[in-house]
Amino acid sequence: MPKEKVNPSIIGSWYTEVSWRREPADGAGKGHVQVATVNPYSPFEFPEKDAGDHFEPGERFDGWRLTFDRDGLNRLIRVLRKARDAAFGADA
Repeated sequence: MPKEKVNPSIIGSWYTEVSWRREPADGAGKGHVQVATVNPYSPFEFPEKDAGDHFEPGERFDGWRLTFDRDGLNRLIRVLRKARDAAFGADA
C-alpha cells in the first residue's frame, strides 16, 4: 500500500500519513484512502484487557487512522478547501 508522509510546519514530532489501496479493475475489492496522525515516539501500548479483536497486547499505539471511501474522501477534500480558504484566503 503506497504511503506519503506530510510533516507539519507548526508543531513537534507528529506527522500526517496518507496511504491508499487502489480499487481492483475487476471490482473484486474496495479501494480506500487512509489518513493517519502519527506520533513515532508514542510511549503507549495496548494492555491485554483493551487489545480486543483489532490489536495485539503490547502493540504500540502511535496515532489515529481514518479510512475513507471515494464519497467520504471527496467530502473531506471540500471541507479542507473551505477551511483553507477561510483561514488563509482563496488560492488564485
